Order: sequence, then structure tokens, then C-alpha cells
Amino acid sequence: MKDMFKHIKYLAKISNHIVKEYGFLYFLNFGFSQLKEQKLDLFRSKEGSDVFFKPTRPKKMDYSLWKNKHEVEIEEKSNSLQNPSTSKINILMFYDELLLDYSKSIKSILDQTYQNFHLKIFTKKPLNLIDFDSDRKIEVISFETSSFKKIISELDSDFILILNNSVILQKNALSSFIEYNLDNPSSDVIYSDEERIDHTLKKQPFFKPDWSKYLFLTTNYVGSCFMIRNSLLQKIKIDDNSFEINFYELFLQVSTLSENFKHIPLILFSKIISKKQQFLPLFQKSLQNYFDKNNISSKVDINKNNNNLKLFFKLENQPKISIIIPTKDNVKMLSRCLRSIEYNTNYSNYEIIIVNNNSTLDETFAHLNSLPYTVIDYNEKFNFSKLNNLAASKTNGDYILFLNDDVEALESEWLLEMISLCQQPDIGVVGSKLLHNDNTIQHAGMVHLKNGFYFHPFQNFPSNTNSNFGMVNTLKELSSVTGACMLIKRSLFEKIGGFDERFDVYYGDSDLCQNAHKLGFKVIYTPYSILKHDGSSKIRTISKIYIPVENHHDFFKKWPSLIKGDPYYNTNLGFDYQFTDNFV
Repeated sequence: MKDMFKHIKYLAKISNHIVKEYGFLYFLNFGFSQLKEQKLDLFRSKEGSDVFFKPTRPKKMDYSLWKNKHEVEIEEKSNSLQNPSTSKINILMFYDELLLDYSKSIKSILDQTYQNFHLKIFTKKPLNLIDFDSDRKIEVISFETSSFKKIISELDSDFILILNNSVILQKNALSSFIEYNLDNPSSDVIYSDEERIDHTLKKQPFFKPDWSKYLFLTTNYVGSCFMIRNSLLQKIKIDDNSFEINFYELFLQVSTLSENFKHIPLILFSKIISKKQQFLPLFQKSLQNYFDKNNISSKVDINKNNNNLKLFFKLENQPKISIIIPTKDNVKMLSRCLRSIEYNTNYSNYEIIIVNNNSTLDETFAHLNSLPYTVIDYNEKFNFSKLNNLAASKTNGDYILFLNDDVEALESEWLLEMISLCQQPDIGVVGSKLLHNDNTIQHAGMVHLKNGFYFHPFQNFPSNTNSNFGMVNTLKELSSVTGACMLIKRSLFEKIGGFDERFDVYYGDSDLCQNAHKLGFKVIYTPYSILKHDGSSKIRTISKIYIPVENHHDFFKKWPSLIKGDPYYNTNLGFDYQFTDNFV
């Protein structure tokens, strides 16, 4: 009996480790699989029992298998959308001469289940459409005899489907767009997921998040096929003497007029990727012009490693940042953390407040007394939210940075990158990219699944991974970022009322982020602020060992909308970007 209780205590400790390292969802999946495999033997003491609890990442389903499995379901779902309206829809195709084969794109339009449309092809050079001449649905318009403004002024439908000849539509794409618009009549732009086909004919799905302004600023993830409100399109300013209209430029202008972009989580088209197309220089020019015209002091560079744009918002001044670091008998890591701030930070206007939580070692007190920083004693049981609220009340910075004592700055611009983003009027919270000792990812934002659980995407992947089209190393909006390194506007923190002290160990950071969203502020993850996170802070290691059921329950009782799914994570995806078996 004694051995059994000892083993159960061991199980609780291991469970706590799995939850902290991999998230609650992984723990449940792993736990149920072990119960199924071992049954009641799971709770009996056995030799070498730790072997049974070595976490492994779920094997991801191959896309071709996922596609075959869900193709029928997708078709049935799309078929249910047939003939949603009798109104005519205009389709405007921009012909790109770098894409040699345009017949597949045109044929995919003519084969739509919804047939009440008119296709206008806007082109620089004559097209050989002899195979389609008999079809009156097609009209070819020469760039030399017309203009973009003239074309859109003649379109007579409320919404227009715009694409280029790299796009091959699914048969029910048009009906899906129209049906979605009928269900969401306030939409200004509607886009969908897509399948990308490279020069080797390899197919890969791109399951997109809902509208994210800052993600779009770094890459045109909306894509080359979308439906847009005609009245909004009429307001776009395009030079009549130039054919260099690109969809990124168009969306930049549209996003200043409306952010009512809606996303259909279905693959409605395939896109052929041409090696000859070089969009980034054009996007860079468009974005820099956009910033300049709107008096936004920013520099736009090309990140060739991830095939996207890198933004840097220039600081007009250096607002004061209060850095709060909780610690307990962790002299070695705290010293390393402080040294990295002192010697590896090119931002100077900051103060450091250390929160001593029940330290007992003489060397700890000696070290704290030797520091030139403010030290606050918090002599209660560890409560992440409560101790940070106490420390925040003792600061006077314009911004507050919550930082773990087991974090180490790796690059000198880490804090400058965070503050340059957080100073933007619509950004409230900024989180950094955190790495393990082996240079793999520990934190690149947090994702909430529709079953209510969360995880850190791409944890333990190489730091420079290009998985999921480089999204892990792209500046973007997220639902939550970790409190291990999180910057927030002081005014916003005070308006929220600080951390909710019910969340003593877990969910305090996510709750703060949700409050920021509620007040209309964006939560941003930046891959350009890079720190090392040891992940073994004594603050948490010696805190009460338990599975955060109460924290979890309280969090989702407070934020029930997250159970419907994370707006910055596609509902077709399961744990850690794997293709889910449950089609939605």
C-alpha cells in the first residue's frame, strides 16, 4: 500500500511536468492513451515506471491522407451550399504572364456549380481563348484600352470575386463564397483556406487564421482569391497608367477603410506557386509607401529566411519600462538573467524590481542585498498573479515587463523590439520568442483549442524552422503570450485591474491577454525579440504540485468564447498544427 501511494505521488509529479511542458490537452491525450494501454496497472508501482511517462509528440497525419479522408465530407458540406442565391456575381481575373498555363484556372471557373457569373480577364497581352470562345461568360479586357478604375466602375454586382490565373477553384468555391456572404451580410472581404502547389507539384494546405492585421503586414496570407464588396473596391486608389496592381497593395488600402475581413475555414482553391514570381520587393515597396503616406515612422526590410517582411517601428522617445522579476532561492539563474539585461540590452530607460518570494538561503539574501535594484518581499504562498500585482503597484514605468528569473536575453535588441511594437496605439501586449538551451523553441505564442485547452505551438522545433509557411517566425497577432516575458502598457494594465488573482499558477497571463482583447487591444508575438528560457525556475518547481483543473475551469468560465475556437488558429487543425480527425 505504501508503494502504491508513493507511485501515485510520482504520477502526480510527472503529470504536473507534462502539463507545464506540453499543455493540458497533451496531458489528457497522453493520459487516456496510457489508461487504455495499461488499465489499472497504471496506478500500481512497477520498476522503471518512468519509461511509461516519457512524453512524445503526436505523429502528424500526412496531408494526402487527411485530404482523402475528408474529401467526401468537404464535398458534402460544399454541396449543401449550392444555389444559395440567384443574383449574378462578377469575377475579375488579373492575368499574370509569368504563369504559363491559364486554361486550368479559366476552366475551374467555368465548371463552378454556381453558374450565374460573368468573368472579366484583365490582361497586358492578347490571350488565346479559342477553346472558350463560345462561352459568353468570358470577356477579355486589354490593359491598353481600359483601366482598373473603369473596369470596376462598370461592375454591377454588390460583391466581386477577384483572383489571378495562378488560382484553380474547387467546384463549389463560388457557391461557398456567396453562401457565406448571405450568412454574414456585414462582411467587406471574404477569404478562404487554400492548397499550394509548388514547381515539383507537391501539394500542401495553408490553413489560415482569421483576420490579423499585423500578420498581413508581414505577408499576404489572405491570398490570391477573395470576394470583396464593390462599394469598398470603388474607393481604392490605383494609378490608371500602371498595371502594377497587386493584391497586397489592394488589401493595404482596404484595411484602412475596414477590418471586417471574414475567413471561411475551407480549402476553396489551389494556388500554383511559380519560381519566377518575386513578390517581396513589390510588397516591401507597397508597405513602405503605405507607412510613409500614413505618417507611421517605420522601416520595412525583407526577411529572406522566412520569405516575409520584417517591420521595425521607430521610437520617438524612450518611455520608461519597469521590469518585474519574481525569484526564490535561485541566485545562479537570477544573476545570469540580470547580467544579460545589463550587458545585452541596447535600451537604457528601464528599472528592475525583484520580488523575493519566501527565500530561505543566506546566499540569496546576501545576493539580493548586493544588488542596485529595488527588492520587494512577498512572504505568502506562491501566486503568480498576486505577487506581480504587488510589484506593479510599486513601479512608475510607462510600460511593465513581466520576466521570469530563468530567462536570459540573447540579442541586444530584444527589449527595443518589444517596446517599438507596444508603443503602437492598437497594441496592448507583446510577447517574445523563447528558446530552450538546445536552441529549440520553448515559446512562440500560445494557442487555445476549441475543446478549451492550450499549448505552445512548435515547442521543441528548431529555432529557424519554416514549418507552416514560416508562420512560427513571423510577427503576428495571437490570443495569448506567456508571462515569462510579456510587455504591457501600464495604462492598459491599470484599466484591466491587473492580473486576476484567482489564477495563482496557470492562466494568469492568458487571462490578462483576453482582457486586453476585450478592451480592443492587440496581443502580438514577435520572433525578433529572442531570449533563452531555462524552464526550471524554483518558483514553479517548488510550488504546489497539482494539475490546474481549478484554474482551467475558472478561465473558461470567464472566457467561454474560446471554447468555440481560437481566432488565430484554424479549426481544421488539432494539437500543434497537426491535421485533426474531426472535420469542422
